[in-house]
Amino acid sequence: MAYLGVGNNDVVELRNTRYRYVATEGQTVFTGADGNGSALINMDSANHVFLNGAKLSPDGDFTTNGTNIVLATAAYLNDILEIIEITKVTVADAGGAVKRSGDTLTGNLSGPTFRPSRVTQATNADAVKRSETPYLGSNSIIRTNANNITENITIDSSTNGMSAGPIEIDSGYTVTVNGEWSIV
Repeated sequence: MAYLGVGNNDVVELRNTRYRYVATEGQTVFTGADGNGSALINMDSANHVFLNGAKLSPDGDFTTNGTNIVLATAAYLNDILEIIEITKVTVADAGGAVKRSGDTLTGNLSGPTFRPSRVTQATNADAVKRSETPYLGSNSIIRTNANNITENITIDSSTNGMSAGPIEIDSGYTVTVNGEWSIV
């Protein structure tokens, strides 16, 4: 991209924050902490608002004053209101020439002081693999999981889960998915 004058070396990233509220019967105002303990701050109509998966329009479906959302039509009991807040984060250029993986930084670089809780670095197998983890290979290249579920499992709304299939759920047990679960 061409610039007039000094080029802009800052990188802009977009970050998403997800809020999830479960409605009471007739609720129109959503404010305070959601089910995950996150509270709306600086909410504006440019953010994405969904009711039971349907995107709402700021041109009539809801209004906001920055810390709450007011629905034009009352929600029903256990309706799910989700807000995806999009924030822009600018990452400043820290070294001029270092832009990509593999580039070389020269000169002085300062950072925070780290105080390790362990005085010696793990070596050999301890550094790569622990015997109680579900990995195979000397460098833990393969992640493993069982092929049947023998306990009740709940995936929280703020959690993503993934399994390699096929997966069977034994009789008498359930998997409750409030978040996301992918089986590949």
